[in-house]
Amino acid sequence: MTREIMPHPLFTPVNLPTGHTLPNRITTATVEESTATSASFPTPLRRMVGRPYARSMTTMDDHDTDPDTFTLNGRTFHLSRARDVDVADIVALLTDDPLGRTRESSSLTPYMDAFRRIDADPNHLLLIVRENSPTSGPAVATMQLTLLPGLSRGGATRLQVEAVRVAAGTRGSGLGSALFDRVHAYGRSRGATLAQLTSDVTRTDAHRFYERLGYTASHQGFKLPL
Repeated sequence: MTREIMPHPLFTPVNLPTGHTLPNRITTATVEESTATSASFPTPLRRMVGRPYARSMTTMDDHDTDPDTFTLNGRTFHLSRARDVDVADIVALLTDDPLGRTRESSSLTPYMDAFRRIDADPNHLLLIVRENSPTSGPAVATMQLTLLPGLSRGGATRLQVEAVRVAAGTRGSGLGSALFDRVHAYGRSRGATLAQLTSDVTRTDAHRFYERLGYTASHQGFKLPL
């Protein structure tokens, strides 16, 4: 399988103190410890250590606005932080789903309001993947990442992964695995020691995918409409 990976600032380490302890692998069940400093990363990633995390694409410098471009089995994908012009395509991905068709809105207004809140919060990162062109290509995947600091597990920070969607025509291409590789690297670089997500009980194919990545169904989830 052809897999050409280009590092991108959104998924490279930032502000790592010397001797900072980070996990080798993060799942909902285990935290394996290892010592990671800038010297432990490949040269392209070491150059990014110490760069501040930008709150939005508009505040990044010219280099940071370049998408993370990679090729899988001859298909070229461009991963970037979502902008307001991407919201409609992200909503389309959320709606193109058996569950999404029953719960998403036909009005774009609430999504734009939510996007502004997400984009203004440095602990949130909304992602979009386009194929072929980073600006005009079809949207083929999205997800939202949230860093959750907490007191439990020794004051651990968790990486919450939400609203994962991969277009039907792109599933099986290796894109999902490539995205989660970047997601886990992003979490580690920002001090997260645990990645967690929820998945509807009817999404059995998704459950098998997450298990292949190393996630374990360690908790029973509960929800209550407010």
